[in-house]
Amino acid sequence: MPPKLSQAKLAEPIGQTYSWLTITGFVEQLPNGHRLYRCRCECGNEVEATWNALKTSMRKSCGCKNPPKGMANRHKDLAGKRFGKLVALQLS
Repeated sequence: MPPKLSQAKLAEPIGQTYSWLTITGFVEQLPNGHRLYRCRCECGNEVEATWNALKTSMRKSCGCKNPPKGMANRHKDLAGKRFGKLVALQLS
């Protein structure tokens, strides 16, 4: 069983903001030793994230800032590019 954390250690990051998430409370200490916190995103959603994920920017938002998978580079502007004897004129 992981050691109990003191109240001073638990209260330390509460209120701090990382990217779009503000830590609102401590949830639990996981078996691997990571601390899990409740966070509020700027959009109003609440999510849980580990302290490590927040510190290293692996978790930046509740997901509201992430584009849907496959949408980021779905339409590339190829205007002016040559493909053999063909030239792309415009993005349609």
